[in-house]
Amino acid sequence: MTDYHVRLSLDGLPPHAAVRYRGFVEARLEAENGLAFLRDRDAEMSKVLNVLSAAVRANPDDKHSARKLVAMRAEADALLAKRNKLNERRACFEQVINTIDNYLRTRGTGLFRGPPCGDDEPPVAQPREGETLVEAIRRVREAIFAAQGELVQVKAAPPPPDEIRAMIRDALEQRARAVPIGHRFERDGLGTERLQLVGPDLMSWLTAGNANPAGMVTAWLYALFPEQVLARFTANIDDTAPGILRDDKPRLIAALEVKIVTLELEEMSLIEQSDGAVLPRPTASPLALLGLQPLRAQPVESEPPLAIAAE
Repeated sequence: MTDYHVRLSLDGLPPHAAVRYRGFVEARLEAENGLAFLRDRDAEMSKVLNVLSAAVRANPDDKHSARKLVAMRAEADALLAKRNKLNERRACFEQVINTIDNYLRTRGTGLFRGPPCGDDEPPVAQPREGETLVEAIRRVREAIFAAQGELVQVKAAPPPPDEIRAMIRDALEQRARAVPIGHRFERDGLGTERLQLVGPDLMSWLTAGNANPAGMVTAWLYALFPEQVLARFTANIDDTAPGILRDDKPRLIAALEVKIVTLELEEMSLIEQSDGAVLPRPTASPLALLGLQPLRAQPVESEPPLAIAAE
């Protein structure tokens, strides 16, 4: 997609989200303009520093030039610190805008994975009593990182042992049901009736090169000795290991995604109140960066779901 699609998606956002996007663009432009000015100033100072350095080398007793050189070097160091700070801001807002643009390009296509959002502006977050804005942002970020870690655990969690065992049994039974075994009578071209045995390795279309269709032996063994074969396939299952039911996993993932975005909305509200003292995280959800509230903002228990599933 092109920038046209970004602008088109931007027009479809709630007004407060579009204002936030434009604010990020303006912040990036401000940082770029500041960097351009400082680069020009740095070029001028470099010329002066070269002249002063040459003067001090030519006449070490020139105290005036020496003092001026020290002062100019201190100013150059301060200028470098300002450039580094502005460059950090420019890079941050550039990444934030890229994050949002990627979201806008996929908005409405079904490619973006995240909770559905409404048009209402999120509430203004407040620090806790006795807490500074920086401390509040740090606290919320710790909660975000903890929820993200929990989400990773939930996504990677296998099913509980009993469900794994049932899945293996179902897979084996499907193979066993697919095994053709028995007999039938057929007539050849001369009309002679013949007995025809039916089995995976007895089919007329098989040749010596493919006389062992995939899974044939496993299917036959399971048809004859189901419990023994099942025991072999499930021997390495840890009955004490935790797990999450497959039917429960989508609900837990969706709830955690809502929790993370809700926390990130609180984080962004606090950042906006810091007047630029704290920069937004480019890795935050584009929904939070734009101030879009999830529709399913129900609370999620803080107890790890793996521990619950293990009971």
